[in-house]
Amino acid sequence: MHETIDYINIPTWGALVIVAVQVIVGAFVYRFSKYMGKKGEYQAMKEEIGKITATIEGIKQNNAKELEGLKSQLTILTSQKTIIFEDAKKALYDYYVILNRYITDIDVYYNDGDTVDILKERMNVSYNEGIKITSCISMIQLIVSDEIIVDSARTVFDKFNKIWKAKLGLLLDIKEQLKELEEYKTSNNKRKYYEIKEKTIPKLIYDYREATDKQLDELIDVMNVYQSDVNAFLNNL
Repeated sequence: MHETIDYINIPTWGALVIVAVQVIVGAFVYRFSKYMGKKGEYQAMKEEIGKITATIEGIKQNNAKELEGLKSQLTILTSQKTIIFEDAKKALYDYYVILNRYITDIDVYYNDGDTVDILKERMNVSYNEGIKITSCISMIQLIVSDEIIVDSARTVFDKFNKIWKAKLGLLLDIKEQLKELEEYKTSNNKRKYYEIKEKTIPKLIYDYREATDKQLDELIDVMNVYQSDVNAFLNNL
């Protein structure tokens, strides 16, 4: 007796083809979805890299601008430093020159025939020289940062100031004596006239010289120290 074959359980070729197609399509869809996923990741990564690159470029541009700004500021500061240095050097030099000129004319004298107006003129000259020296020391204190130089300049000024005030005081005294001298000359009071001319005024000058001789020596000494300090200061710049 022959065995009966159940054709229902045997897949047909058409069914096999369909299954195969389904498997292939499924695999394709799976691989395609994975590909698209990877592509999306790559695209996102590419965009992220683009953002980072743009950020870096922006930082580079900002840094370049800041660098140019710093260069410009440095140029300005260098220029300002040069100007300040030149101003400081001029103030230090002028201070010494004016003081030297004042020392050479520090003596007070009286000539026969001097008048009140002549004494006023001498007082104005001495006063203006003192103002110039005062301006120089003020400028030095303002723009020179070296404390040794500033202290040295102040020491010189203190010595000078004592002599300057003494000289102005003497010129004022002589001027007042000349006023009296003219009065006695007009009134023909010869005794008083000659007393002032030959005794009072010469004694005033003598007392001034006695009082300032030592002060003048001290002023010259501190000026020499000042000159040495200034030379060292300028050489170290």
